Parts: sequence; structure tokens; C-alpha cells
Amino acid sequence: MSGDVRAPRSYDRAALAKLPQKTVHVRYGSAKGPQQHTETGVPLASLLPADALATTKDKNDQLSFGVLGIGADGYRALVSYGEVSPDFGNRGILVAITEDGRPLAQPRLVVPGDVKGGRYVSNLVELKVVRVAGK
Repeated sequence: MSGDVRAPRSYDRAALAKLPQKTVHVRYGSAKGPQQHTETGVPLASLLPADALATTKDKNDQLSFGVLGIGADGYRALVSYGEVSPDFGNRGILVAITEDGRPLAQPRLVVPGDVKGGRYVSNLVELKVVRVAGK
């Protein structure tokens, strides 16, 4: 975790596997056609609680942030912190380490409820927190 956070943190696959896991069933469209998978991993809200953000005292300042998932190939997708936060969107966004019961070589950002899988970032190498609004 890098960017606009109080303290950067790193997690490798082994560290993620030791944290409490959640399983979600997802469906989305892709260039390969309809996809349906069971993803298991760590809720992004657990890895990035609101107090980890470099917020100010402004009302609901955490809603000024986004999380940019970056893949090993440079692919990027942004989710708003409002979608991550259990106090707002609570979308159940995961950093998955298994798919359909099989370990993934590298974690994957999973955004349940998206119609298309464009914000699913495979081979996730970085989560960069960015302030996208504010003073």
C-alpha cells in the first residue's frame, strides 16, 4: 500500500493468506465472454481501514480518496474509497489469492457487482492510494 496513506505497507501472498479471508461469487462480462468465479481473499477494507488514509479533519474526507490497483503488466484500475468503506458503499472489494479454489500466482483485485471485469486487476503488484479531490 503506497501513496496517500499514513504509513506504507507491503503484503506478499503468504502474508495475505494469514489474514481473515472472505469468499465471494462473481459474474461479469469480459472479452472472453461471460465469466463466473468464486474468489477468496482479504477484504480491501481490512487492508486499508479509514484511519490508514492521510485524511484531514474535513467532514467525510475519506471520500476524497481512490485506490489504484496496478498489475505487473502496468494495467491500472481505480476504485473509490467510498466503494471500499464499510460505512458507505461496502462493495466487498477483495484482494483475492484464490480463484475457483485454486491459488493465484499473484493476488487479484476483485470488484463484486461490476457488470464488466475491467476493474479486476490480475497479477496485482501495487495498491496506490490517491487523493482525487480536496483542497
